[in-house]
Amino acid sequence: MSSPLIEVKSLSMNVGGSKLLDDLSFDVGDGESLAVIGPNGAGKTTLLRCLLRIHTRWTGHIRILGQDLRDLRQRQLARRLAYVPQLEGRHFPFTVRQFVTMSRYPHMDALGGSTAGDKEAVDRAMALADVEKLADGPMEILSGGERQEVLIAAALAQEARILLLDEPTAFLDYRHSVRIHEILATIRAETGTTTVLVTHDLNEALAVATTGLALRDGRRVFHGPVTGLLDPAVPAEIFGVGFEVIERGDGAPALLVPGEPT
Repeated sequence: MSSPLIEVKSLSMNVGGSKLLDDLSFDVGDGESLAVIGPNGAGKTTLLRCLLRIHTRWTGHIRILGQDLRDLRQRQLARRLAYVPQLEGRHFPFTVRQFVTMSRYPHMDALGGSTAGDKEAVDRAMALADVEKLADGPMEILSGGERQEVLIAAALAQEARILLLDEPTAFLDYRHSVRIHEILATIRAETGTTTVLVTHDLNEALAVATTGLALRDGRRVFHGPVTGLLDPAVPAEIFGVGFEVIERGDGAPALLVPGEPT
């Protein structure tokens, strides 16, 4: 059995007397798709920022591809982890291809020159995210859904083993949300990339993940096959709201519909 790509042991983080993460432990295996779920303030984004070393004032142990996170240089970490942040209104004065190419920085030399290999990686990433048609256009004119697809392409161009996504469908309409789910399914099928996706949407977790990790008040309250979320007692414990399971035909995943507070 291969070693986990991500190993988290006894991870805790306190800020201003508030415990954002509390003795959290879990592993993520090669090729796994993990959904980190929980209510607002549960610690989901804090966990991602610890893995990315944006937050450093944590205690415990994090290993990425067998190496202690604190020992990795930034370029080494960027070759292991790629990150798709939440959609924001930031200004990107670049074309789509220029933006995606910049994500190749972990593989470029000190002068930042790109090679034929970099171009091939960028082309592959844009094809996987289906944004080739946008390549020569400016980032500024993209819709929210198109911009999220480009952010995924940029992360893929890093050629990292692990892809972290922070609520990738937040603020998107249903059509673009489904499109993001389709892209993530293609990535898993064609590259085997390990994905860790943060969401507060149980149905999104059921649609895109193989494993669920649920947090509440910084603590782990569920970790296992994502289908375990279909036990109504589990999401009720996570969110403090009762849920009804709606079965669907044609092999489609069941839906969870919230009801009354517990």
